[in-house]
Amino acid sequence: MKRLFKSIVAMFIILWIGTGNALADVQLKTSMPAESMIRRLERLNELGKKNDQKVSYNAHELNGKSAPAIETETNNMEEWLYKSLINSGFTYEKRENNHYLVLRSAEGKINEVGESQQQSVVTGRVTDINDEPLIGVNIVEKGTTNGTVTDIDGRFTLSTSPNATLVFSYIGYESIEVPRNGRSSVEVVLREDTELLDEVVVVGYGTQKVINLTGAVGVITSEDIVKRPITNVSTGLQGLVPGMTVIGSANGGLPGQSNASIQIRGIGSRSNNNPLVLIDGAEGDMNIINPNDIESITVLKDAASAAIYGNRAANGVILITTKSVTGKDRAPRINIDTYMGSQRPTKLPKMADSPTFMRWENEAQENVGGIPNYTEEDIQTAIDGTDPNYFANTDWIAATILNSAPQYSLNASIDGKASNMGYLLSYGFLDQDGLTVGQSTNATRHNVRMKLNTQVADRFDVTANMSYIDRKYKAPNNGFGATSGSLYNAMRTRPLVPVRFTDGKWGYGGGQSNQVAYLTDGGGQEFSSQEFTGNFSVKVDLLKGWTASANYITRQSNSFRNVLSKTINFYYPDTNTIWYATNTPNSIENRDYRALNQNLFAQTDYETKWGNHFFKAMVGYQQEWQRSDYFSASRKNLITEKDPVLDFGSPDTQANNASASHWAMRSGFGRINYNYDERYLFEANLRYDLTSRFIKQNRGEWFPSFSAGWRLSEEEFMAPTRDIIDQLKIRASWGILGNQFSTGSDNYPYLSRIGVVTVPAIGTVSNDGYAETYIGNPNLLWEMVHTSNIGIDLNMLNNRLTFNGDYFLRETRRMIYQRELPGAGGFPSAMDENGGRMENKGWEMQLGWRDRVNDFNYRITATLADVKNKITEWEGEIIGSTTITKTGYSNNAFYGLIADGIAMPTDFEKFNPYTGKYENPKFPILSGDAGLVQPGDIKYKDLDNSGSIDLDNDRAVLGSSIPRYTYSFKGDLEYKGIDFSMLLQGVGKIDGYVYGPARHAFTDQSTYPQLFHEGRYQASNPNPNASYPRFTYNQSYNQRFSTFWMEDASYLRLKNVQIGYTIPQKFTRSLRIDRCRIYASADNLFTFTNYFETADPENPVQAGGNYPQIKTYVFGINITLH
Repeated sequence: MKRLFKSIVAMFIILWIGTGNALADVQLKTSMPAESMIRRLERLNELGKKNDQKVSYNAHELNGKSAPAIETETNNMEEWLYKSLINSGFTYEKRENNHYLVLRSAEGKINEVGESQQQSVVTGRVTDINDEPLIGVNIVEKGTTNGTVTDIDGRFTLSTSPNATLVFSYIGYESIEVPRNGRSSVEVVLREDTELLDEVVVVGYGTQKVINLTGAVGVITSEDIVKRPITNVSTGLQGLVPGMTVIGSANGGLPGQSNASIQIRGIGSRSNNNPLVLIDGAEGDMNIINPNDIESITVLKDAASAAIYGNRAANGVILITTKSVTGKDRAPRINIDTYMGSQRPTKLPKMADSPTFMRWENEAQENVGGIPNYTEEDIQTAIDGTDPNYFANTDWIAATILNSAPQYSLNASIDGKASNMGYLLSYGFLDQDGLTVGQSTNATRHNVRMKLNTQVADRFDVTANMSYIDRKYKAPNNGFGATSGSLYNAMRTRPLVPVRFTDGKWGYGGGQSNQVAYLTDGGGQEFSSQEFTGNFSVKVDLLKGWTASANYITRQSNSFRNVLSKTINFYYPDTNTIWYATNTPNSIENRDYRALNQNLFAQTDYETKWGNHFFKAMVGYQQEWQRSDYFSASRKNLITEKDPVLDFGSPDTQANNASASHWAMRSGFGRINYNYDERYLFEANLRYDLTSRFIKQNRGEWFPSFSAGWRLSEEEFMAPTRDIIDQLKIRASWGILGNQFSTGSDNYPYLSRIGVVTVPAIGTVSNDGYAETYIGNPNLLWEMVHTSNIGIDLNMLNNRLTFNGDYFLRETRRMIYQRELPGAGGFPSAMDENGGRMENKGWEMQLGWRDRVNDFNYRITATLADVKNKITEWEGEIIGSTTITKTGYSNNAFYGLIADGIAMPTDFEKFNPYTGKYENPKFPILSGDAGLVQPGDIKYKDLDNSGSIDLDNDRAVLGSSIPRYTYSFKGDLEYKGIDFSMLLQGVGKIDGYVYGPARHAFTDQSTYPQLFHEGRYQASNPNPNASYPRFTYNQSYNQRFSTFWMEDASYLRLKNVQIGYTIPQKFTRSLRIDRCRIYASADNLFTFTNYFETADPENPVQAGGNYPQIKTYVFGINITLH
């Protein structure tokens, strides 16, 4: 909390400095000849584009009017308009956002203040710039709820005060404010919102109008990201773009390590499925940048939009653009957003208490013919709590995981523009505590960004974009792995063991270590990293429509990890002698990683227009290279564990390791765009890549793409529908993308390597030697991804209703995978190879509706997508313990036995009273289970009708953990300063599997029951529909992977809900506060699922050891100052 307070105070001091100076207009001499008024206003709109200024007018009313010749010394729009409209019978009104409205001069004098303010009727008509009436326009008397709407002829009647200001708003058009000034009639012209017509999105190496896009592109605005209190960007993308599947991290909400995984249109490879992430043109990690720095995110989903990036675009591209200051000069603006909140686990295992555990373990022992471990007296002792040293009642999950942990965030920025230089300085701070005891988990992050956009000459622009990121986090030594770590071991610790004995020393009872002791006194990992990115660019306007630009980007990252293992001694409570010691001997390890990445771009763009023909072309060059260095050193037997360093360890135990690697790429690329009258659209991309990862003959590859679009709504035969359909566009694309990454992410998979190995001892002596540690494949080729896409874009009802739909086919050829080699002592067991084909076929759609009714604004968006993955060509099979890869099925499909219910006593031929066992089962079993299978065990189907169960012939494909039918629903509401938003997100079909101590009890001597085991089969209650087979002790034959253990992991989650209130400016303006919004927000609030009751469905395959997914509740404030 102290750190947060210091950060806030420091940022206020820094940001307040220098905000008092006013900015002068740039002096430019402007002259205009006498001309028609319509031509003059067109000229003013052209001049105003630089400063985001716009002029609205009714061309019908101004037809035949003339504007005089004028000359001005400034670029002041109001001076231009004043001089242009002299003696014309027209005047202008200034609106919000530098918009101006030209209208007829008022009749008579404007009422003076103090005249009668009684209500009077005003009538009028609202049209578009073509003098067509607009139906349903909202007209509201500003500052009141008094309002009306226009009729079928665009006319309205409203009773207001004579000096009222009328607010006109209409979806798809720019809102304006018109002072009544005592008039009895008002004629208003609304201009279409150019943000809809001329909206541009960032695409590969440039921008493009939305209406001219022919590829499959998703766009996320800064508002979608900033409004949510997310700790990293990847988690904030969930549910926002159809076809982009965002899966919560296997690390759950672990501070500093909760990065979600992202798949765009499915899994396309057996090696690498991560999309390319570019931050202002440079590859980067979206999870460590400040979400508040983001202006927009563009997701390139098909080859038409992504092929320009060729070599790493096989899995789609995510373009992140950070905020800049452009347009006209303006005074500095300060924005501060800070929140504090609480994190809570979504789900946790519910462990049985000690008496229940003891009775259930006795049952498990008796079921396999063993002797019960606990007497009734022992159980009573646990109930009474009379022996807390040996018969405690500890819930180890509750003892290890806290109910809540705090989270703090501060973001502050200052931006403005003066003398042709736009500037932005931002700072972000995040402090997130973990949910484990002992302060063993925490993460902090500091982000600093400075961005300067300067016009150093009339046609010469320079941009400097620099960022610095400092991260620190700490975690337990054993982490939170799926089958290891603190939570995993907590489930394997008996409840009879106390956290501390009555003498205050750490409790112990055999088996797993005391996790509270381990988290508190066992040492841990401390990680720190620093990353600097410098992005410098120049742009020159060579001739009209012709520009040249160059970028140099450098990214340097350094990270250091200190791993300290401290010895913990556990003592017998009776004798005070050591019972057990962990982390012996104590040790320290330092790991250092450094990387330097450099990137150089150069490109030239040209665009021109001949009549209705628009042409745009771009060619460019890119060179990228990176070097990485790694070093580690360790020692044991530290003389002290306080402020430990390597020198405190014994030199006899020292060990070290080091490596270095580098890679390089070289690329040429180009693009051609053509459209006729923004009706017929065409685009072609071509890229040629060279990579250092393959041998010289195989390094180069071409990546082409083509796309076309047809805006049917612009055709004459669609004219009768234009009152309803604003835009109808169909588009299609085809292209090839590439993947160069090998399965092991090796930089030189074509080279074999020799390394130092330890030769097994002969007698008592071991020797170091050299052996081949990796077999290279010089024939390795690029993985090629062929994609096709057809889509439709539809806007209706004045752009209030929008629909986007796509159908796609994505085929990966000559996949890079690891082929297993025949086993031989001392030789590698696999090598990278090309082979097989994988197909992803699917569709996606997005439906949106937005509208405004008086002061009530709302927007609703729904998305739905499906992708079906299938291996279409594969030689042989790859069979794992629970998965298979083979032709005709999804990649890594679930593979196991088919359960045939729970065995009942009637399923056996007889009961032997001497042994107490049922004999001769009437159903097929595995040969190794003979004499073990009893009522309450799982039966399996004999698929090959051999009379017995055989794992080679009786297993089948059971399902897939690849998500299908991903969907979301997002709603945003605003009413008089109050805003509300919610996001629902889910998966309609996905199979899951929970195993290990999260699911099975008593399978070894350290796997203990949970409350859900109450639904098990019992001899006293032989339920054929039992949710769990009978308890057995130290046996595993019921755990074989089968449909019995498969889970429906589909879910619907209330991902985010937020409510905010913006305080009216009349209360804040005197404090120089332009905007003050307070808000409350919650993430992962509710989850509706049939998935296993103690596990989170976002991780469909798990053993329960992962750090839990978290809910967050925050309260924050956003302030904008001038």
